Amino acid sequence: MVLRRPDGGDHHRAFEDPRPACDLAQLGDDAEGNEDERRIGERPITDLRAYECYHRARQDLYLCSKPGLETALRRLQRGLDLVGGHPLLHAAIAQAHLVALEADLEPRGAGLEAARRAVQRAQALDARAAQTALAWLERVEGNHLKAIRYFENALEDDRANVNALLWLSSSYAYLAGRPAEGRAIAERLISIDPLTIRNRFPLGWACAAEGDWAGALAVFEDMDRRDPGIRYGRFHRMFPLARLGRAAEACALADETVAEDATDMFAEAATIFRSALKGDREAVVARVDGARRDYYWNDPEFPHWIAGWLALVGENDRALTWLGRWVDRGAINHPLLARHDPFLRPLGSELRFQRLLDRIEPEWERFVPRFRPDD
Repeated sequence: MVLRRPDGGDHHRAFEDPRPACDLAQLGDDAEGNEDERRIGERPITDLRAYECYHRARQDLYLCSKPGLETALRRLQRGLDLVGGHPLLHAAIAQAHLVALEADLEPRGAGLEAARRAVQRAQALDARAAQTALAWLERVEGNHLKAIRYFENALEDDRANVNALLWLSSSYAYLAGRPAEGRAIAERLISIDPLTIRNRFPLGWACAAEGDWAGALAVFEDMDRRDPGIRYGRFHRMFPLARLGRAAEACALADETVAEDATDMFAEAATIFRSALKGDREAVVARVDGARRDYYWNDPEFPHWIAGWLALVGENDRALTWLGRWVDRGAINHPLLARHDPFLRPLGSELRFQRLLDRIEPEWERFVPRFRPDD
């Protein structure tokens, strides 16, 4: 959806660019986009104060913290108070709750209900404004292939929708096993908005899905260098380091993550990963089955990651249960499981693992990406 600035200009990066509105206004004509990026019309946010609330909320969410979430929701509510019901503001509230669910910042039941309610309110005002939030909701609820189709639909309306580009790129590469198509979208995303550091994230996932762990490491190191405050940038550096045989460096990064903030999801997951690399089976099992088990079980990516960590400490049966969960929710990345993830090699002789590969291989072969960024 195109967001019209109160001064009359267009920004096609609706709720996507984390820079505050005063910075966005400096983009000038460069933010106008090409014809297919500007072809969608909608109700503009005409109140300058509401517009500021809208964009500053995205800045607050950027670091995935509970204070940031609370501030973002207050800003968005302030925007609604200023202009009344607006589809983009309701969609932004939905996306704020979805960010919270991705980062374990609020209880799952309450967060899902709040996100669904906000999506419904956005849909009632303008269905197109809600498409990305609806797709993201399907992703968080574990309907990966359905989410992919919804992200594709959102991009049919706005080919420069950066949230849809980000999640579709990651989904093509990592969940559906189509890294070339994911990489093409990732490169398109960076070309549209090269200044937002998180937009480089899907490129790292595309490298990982190809088994190019050195390439993935280079992307995540670049993100961390550009913005050391992004916890998920440092967090994701650990994985390719370990897969490249640099376990000591991965453990050091885990220690840094915990030292920075020992209370959040990133710290606990880093602790589990470090324990797996050190072969501490009891510590891995205890934390996997601990207070955050439901979060990990319902997350779009953690079932795959935890399967690998359990396999590293010889818990093959548990690992296969978690890997089955990932597949049950729509992950069909056969090449990643069969060849590219060294953490899963201990499962290679397991009959359950072979059956899992046999199950997803035809689905992976049949899957056809519908969005091409250059069409």
